[in-house]
Amino acid sequence: QNSGLTLLHFAAKESSEQVVKVLIERGADVNAISDTGATPLWLAADASIAPNVRLLLYARAKVLPESGLGWNPLHAAARSDSLECIKLLLDYG
Repeated sequence: QNSGLTLLHFAAKESSEQVVKVLIERGADVNAISDTGATPLWLAADASIAPNVRLLLYARAKVLPESGLGWNPLHAAARSDSLECIKLLLDYG
């Protein structure tokens, strides 16, 4: 069982910017939602990976969807103390 996680979910939180870029170019859904309500953007923000947050935002990932816990990507970035991710999300949100 994969809990609704896509390759982009995994790449957003664990991989290099190049992997995320290739997946987006190949048509990965930047707004895919896992069974717990997490999007790739939420996971990238939670992992403090600003380059992936930037790529997902450029690809029109939604800033406001909430996870199953009622948190959006901005909450995740704040929880992980990532000022760069917070700024990116506020600029695009």
